[in-house]
Amino acid sequence: MDKLPINPFYLGNAFMNYCIKEGYMTLEISEDKKLHYYATEAGVAALRDRFGIVFGSECSLEQTDE
Repeated sequence: MDKLPINPFYLGNAFMNYCIKEGYMTLEISEDKKLHYYATEAGVAALRDRFGIVFGSECSLEQTDE
């Protein structure tokens, strides 16, 4: 087989779990059962240096009503 189709949401979920395990991200579940991910200081640096992921653009941050 030269191509293996994948579900990109599975890959994203697996990566988020990796980031939580490594301490790059934290996960909080609100009272209304919504998931909220937060990057740690170490995570911001590690994700930038290891993967080229830079936070700060509007599309990289969760939109809140606050």
